[in-house]
Amino acid sequence: MNVIILNTEVFFKYKSKIGIMLYTEENSEKMNFFTGHRHLKLNRDQVEKPSVEEIELAVLIDDDLRELADDNDLVEIHNDDSLEDYIEYYSSFN
Repeated sequence: MNVIILNTEVFFKYKSKIGIMLYTEENSEKMNFFTGHRHLKLNRDQVEKPSVEEIELAVLIDDDLRELADDNDLVEIHNDDSLEDYIEYYSSFN
């Protein structure tokens, strides 16, 4: 599986957990932090910006976060299908 991060600006790190800021006004002191299965209301000074590598790894290993990011058009997910798999799939329609 290959994941392309389309928008890194909404990903944040709270303690060791990567999450997404959603439904938060731009100048708000508080932010809505979603991890895929949890929602926390945090002060902005409680979070930090993760690196792109940290975001990619978190999205790859956390199914809930990946689904949330995909549902909000924050990532593109590409499955690494082999040529043989594609030919088998294509042949099933002929």
